[in-house]
Amino acid sequence: MKKLILLLVFIPLISFSQGFLPKSNGQFISHKYFSLSYSEKHEQAEWVHYKLSFPMINGSTKRKDNFRKDSKVKTGSALNSDYYKSGFDRGHLAPAGDMKLNSTMMSESFYMSNISPQRASFNRGGWKKLEDLVRSWGSYKTLYVTVAGVLNDNNLINIGSNNVTVPSRFYKIIFDPNQNKVIAFVMPNTKISGELSDYVVTVDVIENITGIDFLSELEDTIEDRIESEIDIYGWNFNQKGINKNYKKYSNYDIASSEQNKVKTLKKSESNIVIRCTAITLKGAQCKRNASSGSTFCWQHKK
Repeated sequence: MKKLILLLVFIPLISFSQGFLPKSNGQFISHKYFSLSYSEKHEQAEWVHYKLSFPMINGSTKRKDNFRKDSKVKTGSALNSDYYKSGFDRGHLAPAGDMKLNSTMMSESFYMSNISPQRASFNRGGWKKLEDLVRSWGSYKTLYVTVAGVLNDNNLINIGSNNVTVPSRFYKIIFDPNQNKVIAFVMPNTKISGELSDYVVTVDVIENITGIDFLSELEDTIEDRIESEIDIYGWNFNQKGINKNYKKYSNYDIASSEQNKVKTLKKSESNIVIRCTAITLKGAQCKRNASSGSTFCWQHKK
């Protein structure tokens, strides 16, 4: 009698559970690989949230521009036609470059609920650089990313028959659950100048300008601490250096000994000067420095 030999192949399980969700003011929608809160008033997400990991970034799935409505939006999502000849890009919130693991993941990223109007100079410039930087971080550790446009600003314009709001600013929050560390950005929807680190703010600032409660699943003491502090020195902004040093790591949840040796220097927000994120009437970013605890200067803060 022939013996049946079973070969067991151990494949690491990849979890896409979307923990650390923000609180929702709109319709909560859960897709397979990301979740969002849809604002009918603005015809886009007030936040998109997903878990970013090494396999997602390094997958072999090619981008296919399959922009389409999201049938899960009860009131109907924005449409492709809303952007036609609008002068704005269909800007991804959860970028296609983060969704390369399989065709389903890539396809989901093209739902119009994951899209927001972005100026070409922003979408293809500073915003793309930030997306690339976050991917470099996600190449060696698992992160949770929350991203969207700021929809509470005054005097926002609209495009298309569905009156899709054009945000004047976009935010991105990146949380490292293994080290209970967070970094957050607010960037104006225009051509970006300066370094990406110039646009780092606290999570508290983003909560104030959006009215959204982030990281509420954390213990209060941890949440209060990391949301009120800026820790840019715990994140490597040398993108090329990261890719070179960590490209070899396939076990992305294990921090290298080099990373464990990084000395974290925490600075309060009041010690860091950022540029005002307001857009002038000429469509350029204001050149003044933002007031303490705000992303606006004294003039635009009013």
